[in-house]
Amino acid sequence: MTRLLVYAQSPPPLHGQSVMVGHLLDGLQQSGQCHLPAEPTPGTSPAIAYYHINPRISKDLGDIGRWRPGKLLAVFRHVLAALRARFVHGLDTLYFVPAPAKREAMYRDWFVLFFCRPFFRNVIFHWHCIGQPAFIENKLTAPERWIARLLYGKATLSICMTQYSREEASYFGSKKIAVVPNGIPDPCPRFDTEVWPERQRRAEELAAVWSGPAASPVYYELLFLSGRMTSKGLFDAMAAATLANHCLAEKNLPLRMRLTVAGAFEDDAERVRFEKAAEELNSTRLPGQNASLAVDAGWADEKKKIELYQRADCFIFPTLLAESFGLVLVEAMAHGCAIVTTRWQAVPEVLPPGFPNLAEIHDIEAMAAALLRCAQQPADRSLRDYFLEHFTSARFTANMIRTLSQP
Repeated sequence: MTRLLVYAQSPPPLHGQSVMVGHLLDGLQQSGQCHLPAEPTPGTSPAIAYYHINPRISKDLGDIGRWRPGKLLAVFRHVLAALRARFVHGLDTLYFVPAPAKREAMYRDWFVLFFCRPFFRNVIFHWHCIGQPAFIENKLTAPERWIARLLYGKATLSICMTQYSREEASYFGSKKIAVVPNGIPDPCPRFDTEVWPERQRRAEELAAVWSGPAASPVYYELLFLSGRMTSKGLFDAMAAATLANHCLAEKNLPLRMRLTVAGAFEDDAERVRFEKAAEELNSTRLPGQNASLAVDAGWADEKKKIELYQRADCFIFPTLLAESFGLVLVEAMAHGCAIVTTRWQAVPEVLPPGFPNLAEIHDIEAMAAALLRCAQQPADRSLRDYFLEHFTSARFTANMIRTLSQP
């Protein structure tokens, strides 16, 4: 039995890495693994006994990777808790999620690994972020590079989410590398009875617009949802929706793209830029219509996210940030949304082979063409089926248990 210290953050704050750690912990518990200090359930033979340290030091998304004096004290407390758990529970394997490519965040990692790594026979790194090798080579000093290679190097196992990430993990010389795609609990369990019939009705409504005059205006509902705005392509999404609407106006069709934006703006400058882009999108309104085509939905909790995905016809995600996976794409697939995104880093690996709605970053014309293409297609549940086949929590948990139990 692997006796595992899970040193990784679970929500809050809510972001891809913390969400997946939460799913991992839930999966371990639900599959009957031994959650220390409890004893195994009689009659079971768990492959893993685990203890969780939640090293939360950031207040919110904007605080991640930033230096505050209070963070150092918090990290010190977490290290002491990890070492105590190591000896009290006889743990032999350290599961650790390395920080993103930011100097202050890496310093935190180094502090933890310097004190903890020598006391564990096995070390497992789960690489949720990418870009560390390039950052180490191009941004760190020679002494810092030496420290990084020493503390991240030669782990027993590196877990990556895609083949793209695997190439980066190999930089650190892990003895073994495993690719385990993320998986989530089905956020839309009533898809067949409630969501799919509505998607079919919507497709018929849109088809009527393209085939003949419509009695009233119709909107193709787009959704952009992210914890980051500019770097995830918000303004490219707005530009693509604006261009698509100009094309619809030229065809004299009573159809417009309406974009709902969910997330938190990083600063006032970003909000001002959004308002300016919203004015440009609203300039493409149908004659006589005053409703905004750029809807700021604010921050979305889990309940609100589900409502937004179910209401959306298409999820647009023109990301240009370092992408090791793209959890929002999996959520959109689970709800049966059409998807338009960028051919960028690991993103294509999350989607079905030959997926047509991939554009190069900043290629607004290609994104607008993809939006118009999606708005003309019949109802299609193939992305929902792809989610069920590849990205469920049951599949993720089974793969992680098999991987963690044989480091």
